[in-house]
Amino acid sequence: MATITAETNVGTKKSGKGANHGVVSEVSAYFHIKPGHTEALRGAIDRFQAALHQAPTELIQRFGLQDMRHVIFDGGTRLNWATSFETDWEPYIDDSVRMFGIEKWHDWFQHCEECPDNFLQLSGKPLRDFIQSGQVQAAGFFKTISDKTIPELRKAMRVEKALDQVLEQPEASTLLQHPALRPLLEEAAD
Repeated sequence: MATITAETNVGTKKSGKGANHGVVSEVSAYFHIKPGHTEALRGAIDRFQAALHQAPTELIQRFGLQDMRHVIFDGGTRLNWATSFETDWEPYIDDSVRMFGIEKWHDWFQHCEECPDNFLQLSGKPLRDFIQSGQVQAAGFFKTISDKTIPELRKAMRVEKALDQVLEQPEASTLLQHPALRPLLEEAAD
């Protein structure tokens, strides 16, 4: 993962072609849309995105997804698939394909000229190699919160909610007088 200092994020090199910042890596891949397939691709992307939106948070966190975009451009002739994630390249792709099924990936990739005829039989390295065939490393990549994973951020949100519940209790002002709690209360005051 990454080593974090008070002044700088220093990430260890991850596998794959993407750039990384802290614990987060990116993929930017570009493909050509088959002529006449733009609307079918839009429908497939809608289905894929719906599956992402409906997936349990734990599932998404398991393979490290932070965000994912599908962008149709150049008058409906090109597709950019962009994503960022916290895990390493190999488990990110392998786990996400395994969890959603190769069919969901094929649903949209089949509309790209580069998609091999045997896509549904691909797994592991051949599948990753296909995706990387359209990948270009970002010339610049920045994440505002690059030193924290989504599970760490979600935990911080749960702790904040629990603290708010404690602070709402009538006896909280008495219980929270202990000097050891001063930093927590000062942080909560923001």
